[in-house]
Amino acid sequence: MYVTSLYGQQEKGQNAVRAHKNFFIYFPLAGATLIYFCVCLQKVIVPGATFQEIQTLFAMDVVETIRLGAAFYFVYAALQLAGGPLADRFGGARVITASGVLFVLGSFLSAIAATPSWLLAGRIVAGAGAALIVQALLKMTAMIAGDKLSVVYGVVTMLGYAGSIIGTSPFIAGVRTFGYRTMMLTAALLAGAAYILHWAGGAATAASPSSTASFSWHGWFRCFSGQNVLFFFAMGIPFATTFSFLTIFGKKFLEDYARMTPSQSGGILLGMTLIAAVNGVVAAMISRRFGNNHMMIMRYSSIGSLVITAVGTALLALGVRSAAPCGFCALALASTGNILPVYVAYLRENNDPDHFVTVNSLMNGCAYVLTSFFAWWTGKVLGFFTPENIGGVPRYGQNAYLAIMTGLLIFSAVSVVCTFCLHGKRREKALESR
Repeated sequence: MYVTSLYGQQEKGQNAVRAHKNFFIYFPLAGATLIYFCVCLQKVIVPGATFQEIQTLFAMDVVETIRLGAAFYFVYAALQLAGGPLADRFGGARVITASGVLFVLGSFLSAIAATPSWLLAGRIVAGAGAALIVQALLKMTAMIAGDKLSVVYGVVTMLGYAGSIIGTSPFIAGVRTFGYRTMMLTAALLAGAAYILHWAGGAATAASPSSTASFSWHGWFRCFSGQNVLFFFAMGIPFATTFSFLTIFGKKFLEDYARMTPSQSGGILLGMTLIAAVNGVVAAMISRRFGNNHMMIMRYSSIGSLVITAVGTALLALGVRSAAPCGFCALALASTGNILPVYVAYLRENNDPDHFVTVNSLMNGCAYVLTSFFAWWTGKVLGFFTPENIGGVPRYGQNAYLAIMTGLLIFSAVSVVCTFCLHGKRREKALESR
């Protein structure tokens, strides 16, 4: 009896020690997740939540304002390509510690900018730091989560997406109450506080470099296999369709075409962000429930995006301006754009583990290149149309937005084709067993 009790107490003590160690392992991840929260906040507040305020304060037209978002996403996309190799080489925590300085600096520069040029510079610097942080966070999560990566990363991204939720209706309400400058400075201060928490959590020593090998372009180019290229477009187009609407032109569209008030359009964007945040975790859980059937979820994403874009195009073609159907389409679109944990799990299954973060950086880079392209293209399309001045605010009409949605519909069809050309290891194993 005494021996049994002794062994039981010893086992409980060992479990307590393991739990104590695990608790401190998660400290740097918690700080990094809060930084990601700030990254998601910065992604949606300029120009999405502050579109009208930026136009008024900096005397910018619609096309120039949209270019601010395109510039951020272009840099964000381009440096995703470097984020993966850097995280593989130096470890996720160290990359976040270094790139976090850039992100905080860009956030403050965006808040205090007095001219359009300085605001653009702030968005570029913030986008550069944000891009490197995203890939480094994935590296940290993969080290901790193991084979539960899709679910754990889903939780991390959901917590981060709370920043995008705050950046919609709550941030818009804050701007209307306290002013543009005050809210932008608050967002920058929050980014600084998150960085301090990350550092205080032991970020500098949280993880040693995962590799001592120098960067190899050969390994980088190996990630451009035929299946990976198809995958980049299969997932990138639904993502870019959703997030270009959410962060670039959606608020403008809802107020111009559907005649929503700023609070109503902000509520729709808030709902979209909530759905996108939760959807990542839900998609990962459903995929695991069906034996990690990632392809099923990916096909839902591409087909769903195509169907909803087609409905939106039809509403525009028929001249339906009611807020209800337009808002419903926007909310439904959000359920197709963010299944990032499933994408990550698919890449991990179908690529060399040594190049996992690198190929993931290419995936994210492609998604945000498409997002920045859609933003640039939206600005170009609107430039061909003359807005109507209603109450001192330039409003674009039915034909302008119909042209935009028709283009998105064509891209969505390309995504569906690419998705059905994918197979992955699950199909390969099935074919081998026949």
